[in-house]
Parts: sequence; C-alpha cells; structure tokens
Amino acid sequence: SLEGELTRLRALEAEDVDLLYVWENDPAVWGVSGTLAPFSRHTLRRFLDERAARQLRLVVETLDGRAVGLVDLFEFEPVDLRAGIGILIHGAGDRGRGFASDALDVLCRYARQVLGLHQ
Repeated sequence: SLEGELTRLRALEAEDVDLLYVWENDPAVWGVSGTLAPFSRHTLRRFLDERAARQLRLVVETLDGRAVGLVDLFEFEPVDLRAGIGILIHGAGDRGRGFASDALDVLCRYARQVLGLHQ
C-alpha cells in the first residue's frame, strides 16, 4: 500500500495537469527543482503521456484526498539499485505538518520492498 499515517501516494492522472501547471511554474520552488523557465500545459501533458523511464513521480495527497505535493524517484540506476528522491509540499500552510516525512517513509518502503532499491 502507498498509504502512510498522514498521506497517500498515487499516480499522476491527466486531470493533474492544471495542478502541475501551477506548482511547476511557481518561481518560489525553481531553486530546488532546477527549473529556469515556465512549462506550458502542452509540455506537462506530454510529460504525463511519455513518462521518463528513469523517473517515477507520484502525487502526495492527504488521506481525505487533497493533493498537497509531489514526490519523485529519479535517476534510477537498476545496476546499482539506487535512485534520487525529490519532494515538494507546495502550500506554505501544508508545510511543517509532517506530510513530507510521512510521504518519504511511504516512498522509501515502496522503493525497498517493491523496487528492490538499496540507496
């Protein structure tokens, strides 16, 4: 299960493009995301359709179904059994409430038990 004590992780859906558009185009988070320019909805739809083989992006939502952020496994290395982790809890009012820690616990458990990652 991709559910923790506070959050649930779920796959991105086509309906999430408007949410991604707002979050990915927020200059306040560009410093940690490596983004230098805004994304178009077209680009984000293409991302949803063509998911990179070396990245897993999931929506972080509260247990009542409200999306609060995103979590990524990126630069997946199947030989070394490792990947990087990125997380965004977008709303300032949602930060400091344990959502990120809970989502990371869920993601790490999934990465170890299902994907067999060690690093």
